[in-house]
Amino acid sequence: TDTPLPPPPTNTPLPPPPTNTPAPPPPTPTPANQGPQVIVELPNGNTFDTGDKVKMVFIVLDPDGVASFTWGIFTQNQVPLVGGDKSCGGATECRLEKEESASVPGTFIVGADAVDTKGNKSRQVGEIYVH
Repeated sequence: TDTPLPPPPTNTPLPPPPTNTPAPPPPTPTPANQGPQVIVELPNGNTFDTGDKVKMVFIVLDPDGVASFTWGIFTQNQVPLVGGDKSCGGATECRLEKEESASVPGTFIVGADAVDTKGNKSRQVGEIYVH
């Protein structure tokens, strides 16, 4: 009544490798560090009469820290009229308020170039109109 077990196989082929296995996805790259966020605020609007005071607020934000920024007012063909530098010492928010006279009529560019503590740069510009 006891049946003997068959002998073990001696020449068992290996199963073929699967052919439809998807390749593993490439590793997700870490996002490149972005430059600082630059905000140019014109709290009194962007249209002025000759002789008016033009208030500008430059705000630079960066979680890595803001090294510095340069601000300026330029003619339409990018001739600098007034400007300056602001050292931020690695603060995550750096701001500067300036007030200048609208001395001649025209359209002008107000802008800032900023650099964070890792060397990434950003620029933001706006326009003001003087009648």
